[in-house]
Amino acid sequence: MFTKQAQKDARRLQSTGLRPKAEQLLIILAADPFQKPPAFEKLLGDLRGAYSRRINIQHPLVYRIVEDERAVKVLRMWTHYELGSGNGLVGSVQTKGEEVCSALPGCARI
Repeated sequence: MFTKQAQKDARRLQSTGLRPKAEQLLIILAADPFQKPPAFEKLLGDLRGAYSRRINIQHPLVYRIVEDERAVKVLRMWTHYELGSGNGLVGSVQTKGEEVCSALPGCARI
């Protein structure tokens, strides 16, 4: 599952050459969202309950595990620092979620 924001982020990744790395992470998430390596970070604050893995030093893949659907919901795949103040990450992520698997292959169904 991908949020609308994650779909937009996927297009950005394609244009920067980071898509292969994101696809590798999605394959790992589909197999086991808790697999190490690569390392993941449990997020706090407004994103409590979400996890993050690094696509590269600048861009995280932020996701949430939806246990009742046995799925991984990808929230973001691009740095949120470019949003600027007043454009909170949580508002974008929590209000625009929908299931779309066309953004990147490996919809991360678990």
